[in-house]
Parts: sequence; C-alpha cells; structure tokens
Amino acid sequence: MQLIPVPPLQASLATAGVLLIYSGLAYFIRPEGNTANMGWLGGAMDDQFQYNDDINRMLFKAHCLLAPGRFVAQSIIDLLTLCTIIPEVSPEQAAQERASKAESQRLAREKEI
Repeated sequence: MQLIPVPPLQASLATAGVLLIYSGLAYFIRPEGNTANMGWLGGAMDDQFQYNDDINRMLFKAHCLLAPGRFVAQSIIDLLTLCTIIPEVSPEQAAQERASKAESQRLAREKEI
C-alpha cells in the first residue's frame, strides 16, 4: 500500500481539525442506554427475542466511544474558565437565563397570535 505524501503542516492541521470535531461532537452528544436491559447475564449474551437490547448495546458503545472526547472537551472548557477566558456561570444563573429565555419565547408566540 502506497502512502500519499502530505506536508507536515497540512497533516497537523487535518489531525487537529478532526480532533476538534470529535471533541465537539462528544461534548454535545451524550448517548445513554438503559444498562438494565442489555441482554442476558448482564449483557454477556444477546437476547434474540428483544431488539431494544441491541439498541441499548449500540448506545453504550457510542457512549464508550465518545467518553475520551468528552473528557478532553470538558478539560479544555475548565481550563478556559480557570483562565477567565470564559465567564463562570453558576447553576442559579443558568436557570434564570433559561427561564427568561423561555418567557421571552412565550411572549413572542403570544404576540404573533
């Protein structure tokens, strides 16, 4: 098999781009399967009579595949918060912002009607 020669800078940028996309997807996509329903013997054997254990297995595998990217993304966000590049938002502030956004959306819908 013949490899295509790629300049080091382009290879580095392509690798960084792929890792950035992977970390972004891992941060925002959080698959959670029902681990109580993964087949017989705690997931060691497949239950041929149910299809939802196959779905739960797939979700668990996706969760395991995305976990390292989520760890890296959360670490980067924590570092940026520590360096005060990203402002820290408390859970109370986040809840207030969500409530005010929902209220403004409700008022906008009422205004349209």
